[in-house]
This record gives sequence, structure tokens and C-alpha cells, in this order.
Amino acid sequence: DYLDLANHCKSIDQEIRFCINSIGVLEGSILEKPERKISEIDIEKLSYSFQVNALPILLLTKYLFPCLRKSSSLRLIQISAKLGSIQDNELGGWYSYRLSKAAGNMGLKNISIELKRYNPSAVCISIHPGTCDTKFTQNFLESAKSRYKVHTATESANNILEVIRNLNPSDSGQFFNWDGQKLDF
Repeated sequence: DYLDLANHCKSIDQEIRFCINSIGVLEGSILEKPERKISEIDIEKLSYSFQVNALPILLLTKYLFPCLRKSSSLRLIQISAKLGSIQDNELGGWYSYRLSKAAGNMGLKNISIELKRYNPSAVCISIHPGTCDTKFTQNFLESAKSRYKVHTATESANNILEVIRNLNPSDSGQFFNWDGQKLDF
């Protein structure tokens, strides 16, 4: 739980330099498959998607804020999805996932603005890890291969670390692709 994590961080009196939120869900649990049409929207499934994809970065930051505002070289990273970009949406569908990822990106943007008031050197970004060959994407990988480069989990992690290494405070509040290109919210 977030409060336990915050209390632990306070008790060990260590500076938090990296905080990465990788929590997310596309399908599974009560989410059977992404909705392709508006008629498939189900309020319970939509709410669940928001709880998992949008709220964790807010709660994580809320409870760790006293520690985060003191860090001299904070990198607060949220793993997001290009599907959460409003500008990049040309296919539609996948309502719950797209909406919840866009909301998570907006939450991160708000956090970056507030945190900058207390910690001007902090960098808070959302990042799209690319299409990865993982259990998360197994049901969609074949169709994705025709449009996107597919990465292994190790390649994706290395790409994300490379982007993080090149960040500076002026990048805070931005949304990045795995290759370092800025994405539109």
C-alpha cells in the first residue's frame, strides 16, 4: 500500500532519485478485451481501467510527496502508452484503455507543475515503452507487428533508461516515446 511505502521511505531517510510507476492493465480481471465500439462501454470496466491506469501515479506521488520534494535529482517516471495520446489517435476504439492512459498522462503533467514549485530540478515524465513482446501484449502482437517495431522487454528497459539519462528539468511534464521523441498529449 502507498502509505506503507511512504512511511518506509521516511524511516530509512534516503533520498528518492528514481520512482517508476509501471502499473497498468489492458485486459484481464474484469476487462475481457478492449472496447472497439461505443456500444461496448461498460461503466464497471471503465472505472476499473481508471483505477489501475490513472490513479496509481497520483496516489504514489501523494504519499511520497514529502520525500519527492526534497530529492536533489528526482526522476519520476510513468510508463504510459502512445494510445493515451489524444493527438495521435487515428484509429479510435479501445475506449477504457485510451481514456485512462490519457488521464494518467494529465495527472503526471499536473504533478510536474506542482512539484516544480518545491523542487525545480525534479523531472516528471510519461514514457511509451514501445510495443513489447510480453504477456501484456500477447493477444495483440500479431496485428501490431505490421505497424510498429516490436521490442523485447530488455530492449524496452534499455531504451527507457537511455531516455531517462538524457532528461533535464525542461523536459518535466512531457510525454516521450521509447526512442526519445516527444509525443503529443
